[in-house]
Amino acid sequence: MRMLAWPLLSLMVVPAVAQDEKVTIEWKFKKGDVVRYEMSQTAQTSMNEMEMKQEMLFGTTMETKEVDEKGAGTIEIKYDRVKVKMSGMMEVEYDSDAPKKGEGEDDHADPAAMMAKVWGAMVGASVTAKMSPKGEILEVKGFDKLMDSIVERFGDDQPGMGEMLKEMYNEDQMKQMMQLSYGILPGKPIGKGDTWETKGKFALPGMGEMGLENKATLKEIREGGKEAVIGMETKIEKGEGDEAPVKISGGKMTSELVWSIERGRLESSKGTMKMGLEAGDQSVEMTMTMGMKITPLRKP
Repeated sequence: MRMLAWPLLSLMVVPAVAQDEKVTIEWKFKKGDVVRYEMSQTAQTSMNEMEMKQEMLFGTTMETKEVDEKGAGTIEIKYDRVKVKMSGMMEVEYDSDAPKKGEGEDDHADPAAMMAKVWGAMVGASVTAKMSPKGEILEVKGFDKLMDSIVERFGDDQPGMGEMLKEMYNEDQMKQMMQLSYGILPGKPIGKGDTWETKGKFALPGMGEMGLENKATLKEIREGGKEAVIGMETKIEKGEGDEAPVKISGGKMTSELVWSIERGRLESSKGTMKMGLEAGDQSVEMTMTMGMKITPLRKP
């Protein structure tokens, strides 16, 4: 009887130890490391019974160039693929992997030609970011140079278009966007069920500013303590400023992240966002699904 009791007792004790396990979720940068991510996004918008859809895919490689004494990494982020498809008010499609239809053409009334100029400039371009182990974006460099190359593509044929894009997209906005993607880590050892909260603001071109309140929860530790699953609930609030033609009225987002504790990096993420917009006296509903995952490196 005593021999049977020990195995049963051990089964009761082991899960309790696992529940109390604390793990550190942080970025681990190593000079020379290269990883490739594909980020996808699908947005569906309903306005006055009209349905519009936008699908986007970005392929990027992240190479760690330097690591400082505090563990912060200087990373070169290079775009190697852009794919965009729009339907609804207009039918437009661009894929940098496909023949460059529209790129370099002089038909300025053709949306595909304009899209090719904008998105085509991104492929092969890079920006540099410095990130702390906690995911704090300390600086971003090179995005303004990318926007300059887009402006050059428009030249004198479409005066004002390039400068308008530069006003809408800049290095500060790029820093905010990266912070939303990577700056959600707790900064201390945590166990299953532990939560932490972050707040931030983000300015969307043409839509003004929105406030974000994130509540993250460590849902699961798996693969023998090598991997963590993080759930996140985000509340979206209308930000300051009334100048934008389209204003954010509020919304929410639910997402899940898979984190490699062993490698110190984000493996994948997926999420769904529902957001209300106001355009004059019209109300617009937007539903967006987003995903990010590690993929094999592409051949040069």
